[in-house]
Amino acid sequence: KPELNGEAVKILSFDRGSGRWLCEVKSSGEKLKFKALNIVETEPSAADEGGGRQEEQQVEWLCRGVHAVVHSHPEIPEQIVRVLKVDVDGLCKCVGRASGEQLEVPRTNLRPMAG
Repeated sequence: KPELNGEAVKILSFDRGSGRWLCEVKSSGEKLKFKALNIVETEPSAADEGGGRQEEQQVEWLCRGVHAVVHSHPEIPEQIVRVLKVDVDGLCKCVGRASGEQLEVPRTNLRPMAG
């Protein structure tokens, strides 16, 4: 979309199926997928340096096959799960390690296991 040239975006995740980056257009909030060659890195603004970096680091570890602990979730407190799939919409398909039950957990409710 040529009308998006020069627009700032926030990169959310990489979609392996399409080979494109899921990004949020900062001016509109619209979520679109872009080829890597259509994205140019710029110096972060003061607003970008605030809380966004910590959020990126928190989800960087989250991928298929890792074990995680569910936290701050009323229905599945402190349960250890194995991640089966991380969706671009923020939901993670997991399996409970103790029960074998399949679960969907928001990525914000998962933390890495210590050690």
